[in-house]
Amino acid sequence: MDKGKIVILLMMCLLMAAGMGHAASSLVDAKRTAGIEKKLKRNPGDMSLRCEYVGALLSQGDTARAEEVLDYGMRLGEAGCLYIHRARIAMDRKRLTQAAACCASAVGTGLLPDEEPLILLVDSMTRGGVAARLDKDGKANKSDYYALKGLGQIRLHDGDTLAALQCYQEAYRRGDTLLVGLIDSLKGAESVQSDSVVARIEFTRTYKKMEVTCKLNGLKIKAEVDTAATESSISGVETQFILKNEYVSKGDIVDNSVLIVRELDFGEGMLLRDVRLHHKRNQESPVVLCLADLRRLGNVVINEREKVLEVRR
Repeated sequence: MDKGKIVILLMMCLLMAAGMGHAASSLVDAKRTAGIEKKLKRNPGDMSLRCEYVGALLSQGDTARAEEVLDYGMRLGEAGCLYIHRARIAMDRKRLTQAAACCASAVGTGLLPDEEPLILLVDSMTRGGVAARLDKDGKANKSDYYALKGLGQIRLHDGDTLAALQCYQEAYRRGDTLLVGLIDSLKGAESVQSDSVVARIEFTRTYKKMEVTCKLNGLKIKAEVDTAATESSISGVETQFILKNEYVSKGDIVDNSVLIVRELDFGEGMLLRDVRLHHKRNQESPVVLCLADLRRLGNVVINEREKVLEVRR
């Protein structure tokens, strides 16, 4: 067999292998989708399962079936992520106005932009379309705070701290008491603008969490910053780990419920000493820091656009 025929034969084999790989992948996706559908039939009222099913259908390109499931879910009174899926379909069809309306509806049901980046993307692509709808909804319904809370998140992402603060304060007046910590962190924004930024602590967002990297008695960890928390805390798993590896001693534990950490080092000379971490056995994050403790560093302002905590003095 000459070289030309061998090359053609090899190319045909590669193409067949690629096709078989794609078919195998499609088969796995189809089995996964069928499995979700089976579970949904047993639990038709499970909204998260319905959202997962719609997402699986969309990933397979079955938009028609996905819309059927969406419409049925809407008739059941379900919302949230279903609106987000509808926004994705609208985006694919270049219907940006419809996408903005769907995103605003998602926020109105409690799904906030920091939990769903698509909302911020659509707002940017529609030149503030989502924000305009949320502003209108917030003014139309004087008892609703979700729209204002979502609008505040968009303003914060755009770097307009004062506008965000106004939205959060109004949402608080309407009943969202969990915003106290975040409002306090932004409240001094106007008065501290002339203060010098002495440090910038980078943070990342993962779903509902804001996380910073620091060193706990020399151990590098990721700590969640919870703007609604009233005290800093540590999980049972993390406590066992740092005890076993001698980053703390049993003598650092007070009343079997509070761990005294000698230092939390955030870099740039930002050091917290003798931090009280309350033990919470089933806590998901290894360490959760409240704003009250972080403010021992100075005036802490959340710069959402640059994803940094600015420490001002």
